[in-house]
Amino acid sequence: MNWLHSILATVRFEMTHFLSLQRLAVTTILALFPPVMLSLIFAGFRFSNETFEFPLFVTVLFVSIVCLLGMLLWATPNVYSELEGKSWIFVASRPRGRISILLGKYLASVLFGFTVCFASITGCLLVIQGMTGSLEHPLWLWFSMNLLYLIACFSYGAVYSMIGTLFYRRAMVVAAAYTVTSGIVLANVPAVVSRLTLRFHLQFIGFNWFGDEMGMSNRDINELLSHYSLTAASSSAWHLLWLAVAIICTLGVAVWVIISREYMTSDET
Repeated sequence: MNWLHSILATVRFEMTHFLSLQRLAVTTILALFPPVMLSLIFAGFRFSNETFEFPLFVTVLFVSIVCLLGMLLWATPNVYSELEGKSWIFVASRPRGRISILLGKYLASVLFGFTVCFASITGCLLVIQGMTGSLEHPLWLWFSMNLLYLIACFSYGAVYSMIGTLFYRRAMVVAAAYTVTSGIVLANVPAVVSRLTLRFHLQFIGFNWFGDEMGMSNRDINELLSHYSLTAASSSAWHLLWLAVAIICTLGVAVWVIISREYMTSDET
């Protein structure tokens, strides 16, 4: 219980910083970017008298971008922010201080990142329904997309938190390189290596949950799954299990690193 209270105290402390003008401004910009861009695209297609056929694909793309940006901003500097703020010595000297900071900042980053995703998804679906009225099950789509991005925030937040403990001075650069390499390059390779990426598992959960709303027929989904030697019946459970194991393992590595590593403060340099 003492561990839980320490972690929750860190989350509450991070929430007070979240209410600062700078963080609120960044959060607002990230949250409004997808629906504003989607509205501009709709306006452009209407101006040219053409039909915008794939608004949900664009929504997923934009929300994914702001989700990753938010997690990069809030999950990676878990150690460096304490070193830069000259509070690491106090944190390291407290019982369970290092673990509380790590897990508390991790949960806070997930909360901040999902707040951005929640607002973006809600805004984009309102734009799509208002412009086209083509969504057959808008409530289910809204719920499933929010649940998917909540899982994504937990998953990427765990990996970025681990990177923050390993490469604390250049954590954001390393995390960005990891995201590009694993999410764009490796995830598109139809081989076993692609199954080691977070995007691979997240995208197939999305296909199973709301692929039909995105204009994908069952035949298209099954063909895509069979290309990776998967089946629609078992893929969601398998991917969720894989992501859960990945979160536990990466957080376990992060905890081991942060309690066993000696970080050099600015005073010592």
